[in-house]
Amino acid sequence: MEKVICLDGWRFDFPKRLLVRAAALLDSGMKPTEVAQELKLSERDIAVITLDLLDKRNAL
Repeated sequence: MEKVICLDGWRFDFPKRLLVRAAALLDSGMKPTEVAQELKLSERDIAVITLDLLDKRNAL
């Protein structure tokens, strides 16, 4: 199952399982660059995931 993140006119598609794992690693205290290396993501991808996660938390 895919989840779409739209950010500044750009569209990013990520598997939901990947987003859950990234969120769990970030919550555990890992730095975004470490999460990117662990999950084999580009810096751009982890930046988009991190910003989306922070936006959702601020909205609550």
